Amino acid sequence: MIHDLKRVHVEASGRCNARCPMCSRHTYMGYIQPKLVQFDLSPKIFYKFFTEDRTKNLDHVYFSGVYGDPCMNTQLPEFINWLQKWKKGNVSVDSNAGYRSPSWWEILGKMKPKINFAIDGLEDTNHIYRRNVVWKKVWENINAFQRAGGNGQWNFIVFKHNEHQIDEAKKVAESIGMDFRIKVTQKFKGHGNWSVMEDGKKLYDLFPPDNPKYRHSNVGNRLHLPKTDKSIDTYFTKDGPFGSLGRTNYSDIDNIKINCIVKEQQEVFLAYTGHLLPCCYLGTPYYDSPGNGQFLENIGLSEFDLNKLSVKKAMNNLKLVEETWSQNTVREGKLLTCIKVCGEKMQNRTGYANE
Repeated sequence: MIHDLKRVHVEASGRCNARCPMCSRHTYMGYIQPKLVQFDLSPKIFYKFFTEDRTKNLDHVYFSGVYGDPCMNTQLPEFINWLQKWKKGNVSVDSNAGYRSPSWWEILGKMKPKINFAIDGLEDTNHIYRRNVVWKKVWENINAFQRAGGNGQWNFIVFKHNEHQIDEAKKVAESIGMDFRIKVTQKFKGHGNWSVMEDGKKLYDLFPPDNPKYRHSNVGNRLHLPKTDKSIDTYFTKDGPFGSLGRTNYSDIDNIKINCIVKEQQEVFLAYTGHLLPCCYLGTPYYDSPGNGQFLENIGLSEFDLNKLSVKKAMNNLKLVEETWSQNTVREGKLLTCIKVCGEKMQNRTGYANE
């Protein structure tokens, strides 16, 4: 599998300048995940994995992640430079552009990686989802990047509060030489709203867009209510033989065939903690979800830890995840996260709308 690897998703940092409501960094009540330790991917782990020989065989390396923005890591330009020196494919970065100085972004612009800028609206709306991100800084940074010859793309997640700005945002992107792509978020997960919480206090609601073209198929009518800390504790109850799965009956999704997208794409996920995992969905160990708890209890992170294991050993251990797919039911050990993300006819992943 090492020699067949074509794509790598890299989480360069566990730190972030933003406070986006649907991010895995936060509990349902809007607190930073209590077990989340925030630091950056170390050069030691990066270069241990991205050897010259391994890097040459890759088609695509992209810096994104679960818990942090790649640009929080001061080593990012050096990482990109190494990859561009040895790999035949392309390098891309996802960022909210609300951090670092214009001169720093100018350096990245000259290096010409593809930057997917997460900008969800214009000056009067971007902060509604990209909380704590200051528009003036975003605008200065993306312009500095583009003027330096950068290859930028504006990624616009559509909500009810910003869908009227799509055409205008597209024109703004074109005016500075950026591509424009519309993202369809899967994060409403059966709800018709999302309660925006901060440290236990509700601030406002997010709503999916009215235009069905920009609504994910998993948007529903259930009311999203924040869970109390007590209810989160019981959500991960040890009661019964199924650990974090608790008393919930998952028979409605048993026997679903898993079509793993990262296996098909020959991709792995390198977490900022140094864990090499199949994908970022399993690379979310600190999150209010029974699927994450099931993975930690049944398999655990130690089998994938490059701080202690060779790359070959960690890669070989990826089979521990695939082996669970042969089980018929969640209660027998089939991974709930794999079913919900890559289960046949489920596919709860972010999509893109064609304009």
